[in-house]
Amino acid sequence: MNLHYKKIDSPLKNQNENAPTNIETPLYLYIKESIDFQNLFSIHDLIIKIIVLIKEYIKNSNEEDLNSLNDTQYKQLAYHFLCLLIKEDSSFVPKLIGDYQGFDIPKQYDNSNTKSLFEASPEMLAILYFVKYYKPIDENNDEERDMLGSIYTHFVKRYVQRFHSTFCFLKVICVKILTYTMIWMKDYYPCFATAPSFINENRIIVSEAINNLISNNYCFYAHQTGVKCFLKILQNKIYSTEFTKLIPLLINSSHYQSTLKNIYQCIGYLIPQTNNEYKTILSNFLKQQYFNQLSYSDKISYIDMMSILIENEKSWYYHDWHELTTNVLQFMLHDSCNYEVIVHCFYFLSKFFQYKDKQCTITNKCIVEISKKCPIELFWKTFADLKGIFYVACKLKENHSNEQNDDDLKKTVLLIANEAKIPIEDLIESSELFTIEECISIRKLQSFLDVSLTIFNIVDKLNHQIDSNQNVNNMNSPRYQ
Repeated sequence: MNLHYKKIDSPLKNQNENAPTNIETPLYLYIKESIDFQNLFSIHDLIIKIIVLIKEYIKNSNEEDLNSLNDTQYKQLAYHFLCLLIKEDSSFVPKLIGDYQGFDIPKQYDNSNTKSLFEASPEMLAILYFVKYYKPIDENNDEERDMLGSIYTHFVKRYVQRFHSTFCFLKVICVKILTYTMIWMKDYYPCFATAPSFINENRIIVSEAINNLISNNYCFYAHQTGVKCFLKILQNKIYSTEFTKLIPLLINSSHYQSTLKNIYQCIGYLIPQTNNEYKTILSNFLKQQYFNQLSYSDKISYIDMMSILIENEKSWYYHDWHELTTNVLQFMLHDSCNYEVIVHCFYFLSKFFQYKDKQCTITNKCIVEISKKCPIELFWKTFADLKGIFYVACKLKENHSNEQNDDDLKKTVLLIANEAKIPIEDLIESSELFTIEECISIRKLQSFLDVSLTIFNIVDKLNHQIDSNQNVNNMNSPRYQ
């Protein structure tokens, strides 16, 4: 049985943004090698320089498809290359922002139904690239903190000035920009309560902007962006007592299938921040979720959300743990060669055994029910294999040294497996086992081993019962009379 990591399709690059490709074309290499940032003083100067270099390159080459470019297309192409430069190394941008010339929210914008940010405002695409890829260097650097705080405040003001009473595509993009800049501030002010007043004032504006996008029923892209921005804030451990108030809003907008995964994730982050004030609405929401109708990625996020619900001792919000546990076990059996499925399902089961089903009463019934539809031999072998894999992974984690290379690790794996009489080479590729050992803590690995042992023992006992019953039936058949 080979475990493999199946990456969830998570479109970080939305088609609405038309992100530049990473292909280093001869023209891009020419531009990158020709630019001297020390002789530039603004993004505007940089764009002019890139346009000059593009024209030089066209003049000295046979790029016929570039000969007919107009001024607008030259500008768009220059910003395209600026985005590539930023993605490769964004450290040059802060020195060139200055008065924001060539790097600002446009005063005039096309409010048409364009689906391309590159067409609507290449300038804003470059800003989005900068806030996405720039990482604060030192949280103790006061100069950098003040510089990023100034950028944050500038774009919040521009948002209020340009988009406060207007809805358009660029407003949605601006909220994405504000989300990234707010995350910057978290590095310098971990507790917003003790941050300067302008930080909190800006946070309120950004939070309200995100709320408005989430509740947008007219533009799906706006709603989708709002949910993703809110999730990004939560993932970066930015919390506010106001955030839990968004639970009803998230639930009311959960009818969009393509944002359901992110809504599950948001609710998962918010559950630990609540008492029981949202018990009724969460219970009703959970009743309306049908596991077998969810997509692969939605199932993963739903399982994680339910794990958090159990861990925070709110399992009484949900009414049918027997059904969910059955579905989780079947999900594993159906995709038992998928490392990601196994890890998320095992984490759920570890919490389920710890907080909800300590005597395995529910799990036992689920396994009996599944065995009526699925060959018990398959069930037995799956968890026998997983038991072996997690045993070896645990021992490897305990004996791992940073000085060991892959060959050393392979020898260690074989030694562990041979001592335990586990045919590890038949169960999993070495690289996949190393990934499991590297990515999962020893505590989780041990809990996963406990889960596999628990389920294996239940299945093994059931298997013996079936064999015994079969033997009795055979003895009672006319053939033995």
